[in-house]
Amino acid sequence: MPRTGVRERRHTRLTTAGVLFVLAAVWYLGSEAIAAAAFAGYSYSHNYISDLGIPGLGTSGGRDIDSPLALVMNVGFVGHGILFVAAAYLLVTALPATRLRWVYFGFAVVHGVGITMVGIFPAALDASDTNGMVLHVIGAGMAIVGGNLAVITGGFIVLRRVVPPWVPSASVALGMTGLVCLAMLMLSQNAGSSILVAHGVWERGAVYTVQAWELLVAAVILVGAVRQSPAGASTSRSSRW
Repeated sequence: MPRTGVRERRHTRLTTAGVLFVLAAVWYLGSEAIAAAAFAGYSYSHNYISDLGIPGLGTSGGRDIDSPLALVMNVGFVGHGILFVAAAYLLVTALPATRLRWVYFGFAVVHGVGITMVGIFPAALDASDTNGMVLHVIGAGMAIVGGNLAVITGGFIVLRRVVPPWVPSASVALGMTGLVCLAMLMLSQNAGSSILVAHGVWERGAVYTVQAWELLVAAVILVGAVRQSPAGASTSRSSRW
């Protein structure tokens, strides 16, 4: 009975983590889509995501800003950070202990704190005070770097023993893609012009890898949970959860 009880608690935590990962991705992408729809002339290719969170009218980096639903985007940033950290904690406490699992959780917290800062300290208009913008840029860096490192370590360290081999490989590929896109974005910004693709494309390539990983891991977790019998009688790979 005690072993069955532990298994059931782990199963509940794992499935809850899967649900929270789905909610995090949908919350973020949905908030972005809603805010973008209300922003006249907004371009997913040429505008930054943070443009959607700037309240007021004006310009930012020479781009016209008019985001009437800036609050929606900023709540999307903060909500994603909270959901991502909560899901990460449930994940590391549900699966068999590994010495390095808290490395993943640490990166998840860095991402969560960073993206929360992005929402609390929106990007500034050109004529605005830059103090908040400094915190915004720091938060964005934490969110992107921490998020992609969480993707890599989450798949390769935390999930490696309990999922099909392609999941850790896909996690590493996603995280590395995000970091490469961030590097290309920084190179483009320093060059003062787009390299290969517009700035917004590089930024989204650095950000969307986190949401893609959330949905990937959630699908693997939830499909595995459905296949596992309530009594834990399944002998499939997913029963290791």
